[in-house]
Amino acid sequence: MGRVGLPLSRATAQLRRWRQLSRDRAELARLSDACLRDIGLSRADVMLESSRPFWDDPLKR
Repeated sequence: MGRVGLPLSRATAQLRRWRQLSRDRAELARLSDACLRDIGLSRADVMLESSRPFWDDPLKR
């Protein structure tokens, strides 16, 4: 890759990651209370997680 290719590739990967985080959080918020109980989460847990901004990536901590 050239000088521009690698940074562009990383930026594209980051954008994809943010989009996936946003989708995952939205899907989590749509789960029923029964489903949440099955996976050990409360509605409060989900509200907290789904209110996080898309760029707040738990893997980057």
